[in-house]
Amino acid sequence: MIWLYPDGDTFTVFYVKPDLEGLIEIESLPEGTGILRRSDDGTFYYEPYPEQEVPEVNPDPPIKPEQPELSVEEMQAQILLNTEYLVSRAELGLGGI
Repeated sequence: MIWLYPDGDTFTVFYVKPDLEGLIEIESLPEGTGILRRSDDGTFYYEPYPEQEVPEVNPDPPIKPEQPELSVEEMQAQILLNTEYLVSRAELGLGGI
């Protein structure tokens, strides 16, 4: 046995009888998938799920951002920073220069 509880325009399905008023008892559910509905003659059926729009795929390749060009001063600062990092690692005995 299966018990159905009206829930708006569809039904909640219970496989164990709950302690609720207004239950509908049926032998089995109809086959299929979708939204459970009840026709005017009292039979149950599944209404297909609404169609979902498939988003359009952009055929263009993604735009790659341009790498910023470093000035001479910025390159010197990076070299100095890297050198200081390697020297400090060597002084701590962690490897480096």
